[in-house]
Amino acid sequence: MRRFSHLFFIAGFLCLTACHGGKSSRDEGLANVYPAVPTAPYASVLKGCVTADQTNESCTINRLPPLGMEVVNPTIDDISERLLVSHPWMAERFIQVLNEMPADMLQLFGAVTAVVIDDDIRPSFYQPLTGAIYLDPYGLWLNEAELSVISMVEDYRGEYIRQMNFRPFWRYTSPYVDFSKRNLETISVDMARLLFHELAHANDLFPPASYDTVDTSQRIYTVIESLESQFPSTLLTATYPLESDDMYYLAGILYRGVAASNADRAITATEVGAFFEPDTASDDYAYTSKHEDLAMLFEEVMMKIHFDLDRDIAFVSVPQTASNDCDEYKVGWGVRNRVGEERVLLRAQWVIEQLLPESNYPEWIDAFPTPQPLTPGDGWCESEDVLSINFDKSFNTPLQRKPTLDLNAFLRPRPLQLHQ
Repeated sequence: MRRFSHLFFIAGFLCLTACHGGKSSRDEGLANVYPAVPTAPYASVLKGCVTADQTNESCTINRLPPLGMEVVNPTIDDISERLLVSHPWMAERFIQVLNEMPADMLQLFGAVTAVVIDDDIRPSFYQPLTGAIYLDPYGLWLNEAELSVISMVEDYRGEYIRQMNFRPFWRYTSPYVDFSKRNLETISVDMARLLFHELAHANDLFPPASYDTVDTSQRIYTVIESLESQFPSTLLTATYPLESDDMYYLAGILYRGVAASNADRAITATEVGAFFEPDTASDDYAYTSKHEDLAMLFEEVMMKIHFDLDRDIAFVSVPQTASNDCDEYKVGWGVRNRVGEERVLLRAQWVIEQLLPESNYPEWIDAFPTPQPLTPGDGWCESEDVLSINFDKSFNTPLQRKPTLDLNAFLRPRPLQLHQ
């Protein structure tokens, strides 16, 4: 039976300082957030610090330090004390999700000052003004009442992408996925993807190795600015730079809103694949910034290590007439497990060593699956079915996973939304 594939564009920050995008129809912003644990040590300063929107409003580190400056191995209780939400169920669900996460994930929270979950946030992002991550609650809802309070405003990048006659599509997949499920197990896997990505940003911009050297009387934004030469993403760019000028140009159109010319709009999905394949990025979103380059590499490897999920990326053609049939979108170029390409995997391994220096994943890196091409001309959904049947799932994990997590279940967070 055909599984109806789903599409969602990457959530993350597009720049260091201006990542909020448009406001929702509620238009109250973060005015309605409150500390999930009102008796927590920093509860009285959390809201003021996370709502700063000017550099001179950024809190000092003494006022609200990253969690890792105070706790070497953060626990779920520690993270809960830095959590702000707009609705009680968001806090409850987020804690439930954290209980399903691997230990690596909790360690990464040391780089954040706070976690904010609000009904208006879309897309999720990390904000260097505050040192906090801001999460879209769409990935957390489990019933219609919870869904009803969440903003449905489109991610503003969708309009940029619709300028072009191709689309960058991606998905995490498994032959054992049941897309009809939405339960704690499936949303936990999707939230893991989001959290690995946003926490990669936090650990990139405020590296834990810098904690003992920074001036804690300074505003966190000032400190982050001073650390740029130490950012893992800075070092990644210096050591393993991306080189495709064409992909950098296209990323400006797709994700930053640069106006496309008639010549740009004539570029085909096959041509984009030819620009992308020779370079060493894991995803086209990597060309928006060095920070996204690092976060995409980290996210994909962590999702394979901890959840054994394969990631497909493709550039597909847009049908002549508007259609919600995903097989009308034909693969021009695509691949499963792009990170398994030797030069890409080398970069990903380097990133893991920077963000999780105490981890040891040589067996994982050595066993990472080699990339498998998607067949040009196949429909987007068809390509998943065909490749999943023929793909050898031989990635055996040496790690212990929590038995409460359904490892074969993954639900993409939004239905396919395709527009001309």
